[in-house]
Amino acid sequence: MAAFMLGNIHAMAALAFCVHFLALLKLAAGKEYVVGDRQGWILPVANTNYSSWALKHKYYVGDKLAFNYKAEPNSVVQVNREHFDACNATDYIASYGNGRTVVELNTTGPYWFISGVNNNCNQGQKFGITVFEKTIPPASGPAPSPSAGSPPHFAGAPTPTNSAISLRSFTPLMLLGLLAPFSWWALM
Repeated sequence: MAAFMLGNIHAMAALAFCVHFLALLKLAAGKEYVVGDRQGWILPVANTNYSSWALKHKYYVGDKLAFNYKAEPNSVVQVNREHFDACNATDYIASYGNGRTVVELNTTGPYWFISGVNNNCNQGQKFGITVFEKTIPPASGPAPSPSAGSPPHFAGAPTPTNSAISLRSFTPLMLLGLLAPFSWWALM
């Protein structure tokens, strides 16, 4: 009977570890947002406002923006703030024109996107976002939720609080340390 109970304890510990590990993987995977939703990346029509669309979401490192548009002459241009304000697509960080562009948000801070077609940017085909670092909520309670109506902060990205652990702080050695306590059951 004791061996049966010990086996169940091992199975429960392994299951708890797997659930926790899968939650960490999901947190690290990121989301993909389709820019403009069903409308896609087009010259704005009356009901499409890219800045309003961008404010509906909170973006984290690892998330992706998917731009769907008709290639030639349309394009997506990533620029700095100065070129965003001036709708200047000639000096850019990155330029895409294949009709299906997926941009991975791999660093924190502001990102600025405009249309590469003359005058489309001036007509509203542009938006800016701020990308935040993912954090693991503390075990003692839920993570604070952002204000739904607050605009993104383009001046820079926030720093993690003491109540959260940054995913960037996990090194392979630390991950091994997290796995080690659960490896003993495999040896029994």
